[in-house]
Amino acid sequence: MAIYSYDEGLAVSTPIKFGSSASNTGILVDANGKVGIQKSVPTEDLDVAGTVAISSTLDVSGDIALAADTIEFKLGASGDAQQWWSGTDFHINVNSGEIRLGGGKTTVVASTTARASLTMAHGTAPTSPVNGDMWTTTAGLYVRINGSTVGPLS
Repeated sequence: MAIYSYDEGLAVSTPIKFGSSASNTGILVDANGKVGIQKSVPTEDLDVAGTVAISSTLDVSGDIALAADTIEFKLGASGDAQQWWSGTDFHINVNSGEIRLGGGKTTVVASTTARASLTMAHGTAPTSPVNGDMWTTTAGLYVRINGSTVGPLS
């Protein structure tokens, strides 16, 4: 690998470039200290074109801004836990059970003989329930519909 230094008309100083040739931008440090990896004109403090692999902890103390129509996070060695934005809905999928939020309604995966699609832990009735509230107690399932509490459903 060779080190190339060249002038692109920057008034302050000449950037430093590491690459396999004068036309290949491996790593570039510009006059303002911005670092580009496979980027000849970095626009951020660290600007990377390509996939980034991190084998340890990524510690972020500020916001994470992602600019894409579809964004997906896969957690676990086999990607068993996933979260993604499809452009219209936010999806959460853990071990093949999916919750989808968006489009004015929430959808959960269908139940199977092995598991229910939705589980609500037992608690106490809300003091002032509003239409659409659902809760369970040891007596059963309750729901608030048209100003009236219906239940226990058992």
